[in-house]
Amino acid sequence: MAAENEDDTEDALLPVETSVKDSGQWEKSVGVTVAAADVTKEFNTVLGELAGKVNLPGFRAGKVPREVVERKYGADVKRQVAGNLLQQAVYAAIEKENLNTIGEPQFEAPESIAATRGQPFTFEFKTEIFPQFELPVYTGLKAEQQEIDLLPEEVDTAYNSLRERFAEEVVAATGAAIGNKDSATGVLRILIDGAEAHKEEGARMLCVDGHVFGAHAHLADTYLLGAKVGEKRVADETLTASFPNKEQVGKKATIEFEVNEIRSLSLPPIDDELAKKLGMNDAAALDERVRATLLEKVRDRIMGDVSNALMAQIEDKLTFELPKRALNHSAQTNIRQNLEQMQQMGVTPDALGISPEVMMGQALENGKKELRRFFILSAIADKEKLVAEDEEVDDVVVSMARRQGTTAELLFQKLVDEGQIEQIETNIRFKKAMEFVTDSAEIAVVARKAFKNEHEGHDHGSHDHAAHDHAEAGHEHGHDCGHDHGTAGHEHGHDCEHDHGTAGHDHGAKA
Repeated sequence: MAAENEDDTEDALLPVETSVKDSGQWEKSVGVTVAAADVTKEFNTVLGELAGKVNLPGFRAGKVPREVVERKYGADVKRQVAGNLLQQAVYAAIEKENLNTIGEPQFEAPESIAATRGQPFTFEFKTEIFPQFELPVYTGLKAEQQEIDLLPEEVDTAYNSLRERFAEEVVAATGAAIGNKDSATGVLRILIDGAEAHKEEGARMLCVDGHVFGAHAHLADTYLLGAKVGEKRVADETLTASFPNKEQVGKKATIEFEVNEIRSLSLPPIDDELAKKLGMNDAAALDERVRATLLEKVRDRIMGDVSNALMAQIEDKLTFELPKRALNHSAQTNIRQNLEQMQQMGVTPDALGISPEVMMGQALENGKKELRRFFILSAIADKEKLVAEDEEVDDVVVSMARRQGTTAELLFQKLVDEGQIEQIETNIRFKKAMEFVTDSAEIAVVARKAFKNEHEGHDHGSHDHAAHDHAEAGHEHGHDCGHDHGTAGHEHGHDCEHDHGTAGHDHGAKA
């Protein structure tokens, strides 16, 4: 599948005159000029292609003279020529000046960039470049690695997650108290300054992984946990955007809820029937699959912790400024991904009590971590001359095609058209760089410990993207990022297990 080098790229570059000057920290301002002869050549090329396609009265199809085409479609031709020259000239200028760029170029006065036959084509653009820094020692580092093994409670949790996909809600037994993932129906009253502002006779609330949903306010699960039928719970909290009366959103209110009915999840047994629903032959095959999948996740997490510990030692010895636009792009992408994750969970930042300012601050911090690691891994890959082989790119595409249910050939062409192949190559180089650091380190194996509960103090306003394995290409920011929501199969199954094992990051870098 990998493309063969048919021609020497340098021979195909558009000849350009360039001037480069500093315009900020890690930013260059590049002036570009394309000679008049090359501009005229491009006009003739565009006109020739157009003349072979247009049909005009009085001329045979494909035989319309170029001067006629230019008179009739002159404005369109100029726009096409300018676009073609701009694309070719930017790439040629970057190659000529050997600029290690990141992100998209920013054009000075883009509305004034135009092409005129017989005249030079000139423009200016700004581009950020990779920061320059001296790498500290990154071999022979020391770190601890937990034994790669399964803990009984992890197997139980994995099975319960699978069972929840086929769970049924049933009325809880008499005297039962509300627990995690239970729902409650009752009377909801919301009072503002002591006066009733809203009442729902059949209000339904969910108590899921630390949060209560349905109260029109951000409430912790302690608001409902332990409550029984007939019991009333009261809390003072700010009304969120879900409150019906928009004029009162943001006001402090008293939230009263009297429980009339509790419904719990009835989980099916782990047997051959459940196995068949999940595509397995029997319970034994299901157990083998569950343990193998879980062990792979545990291995990824443990090795990710080792990678993070090693990279932290390198990062602590480095201080350098980050390109401003790249950092902003990274932060905005973090925010978008966090919002997408919350949407999958059925919550909003407002419901979780996360303000836009807090979300942006967290996204910037994560963006800084992510970018620093990106640049460090890039520097290590360059220094060690680590490259992505064609076979390795093909393997990634085959894996992606299998998950997407398409053929490798079709996906490869799609990735080429979208410019994603270079991102796959970058991610492979970064994975090799991380492996190089790990393989050269002194790793001490220690006893296995339970992972921290993902939902205890989980920060829904941010992700530690710096911990991601740069192994595969994703979309824009590379997040083919398996947030594994496979356990959310029932009405409120928010077992949001973040599987960051194959995320790749596209920072817009020139690979």
